[in-house]
Amino acid sequence: MHQHTALIAVLLVEGPTCLGCVASMSRLTSADIAYRLMTIATAFFRLENERCRVCGNVGPVYCVRRSDSMSHPHTMRTPRDADNDLRPRARLFVNVQEIPTIHARGNTEQIPCGLLCGRPFVRDRLWFEVRFSSNSFWLDDECFAIWQDEMERAKQRQP
Repeated sequence: MHQHTALIAVLLVEGPTCLGCVASMSRLTSADIAYRLMTIATAFFRLENERCRVCGNVGPVYCVRRSDSMSHPHTMRTPRDADNDLRPRARLFVNVQEIPTIHARGNTEQIPCGLLCGRPFVRDRLWFEVRFSSNSFWLDDECFAIWQDEMERAKQRQP
């Protein structure tokens, strides 16, 4: 792996980061970063309308994919596997140090689910807006249940 590509991967491991902040921290151009992201495309994912951990701006950010499916990309997938793939993503949004503000309501802005579950937006379904002081995101009802479960697991692991 090229040293610049490795640097970009390390920066994305730290948490959701926008392209501008990756460029600033790596001293590479946005175009060069976009090109290098293509070489590690299976190792990261893009989240829309999320807060960058560096600058705090809301927009598209990039995160490292933390999933066992990376080691076996050609295996058959079942619906349960899809749920398991969302769990590592849900863990990126876990914060046991703070109690979030949660609003259950219709997603009138049609913001995509923060876990990128791939389910289509449905106007009449209940959506959850979760706000921490440094991060906020929208989840559909199924992803909210997964995130809530991961929050509980993280709390139980605390000393």
